Amino acid sequence: MTSLPGFPTTQAARVAWALGVLALLVSLWAQGRMWLVELGLRPVAAGGGEYLVALLLGLPTLVLALGLLGWSVGKRSRASRAAWSAFGVALIPAVGWLLLLLRG
Repeated sequence: MTSLPGFPTTQAARVAWALGVLALLVSLWAQGRMWLVELGLRPVAAGGGEYLVALLLGLPTLVLALGLLGWSVGKRSRASRAAWSAFGVALIPAVGWLLLLLRG
């Protein structure tokens, strides 16, 4: 078994990886305050806008990031260590959302 390259080698995989990482960063930024409230590290703001931003911006961009990063690791010729790492990081808030929705 050969080892994976550090970064995507094909142009399409590089574009999908870059767009996926960008979508993941936007998603994490949009969800950040909500997760701070959920973890008890920040009080709920008046109106609870953290949840609205996280639900309407953070969740859709997380799904987009998972789709792009999933595509970039879905085939051996497109896979790389960077793509697998980013996909793994994207799974963390996805599991958090799943637990949050099942809990409520």
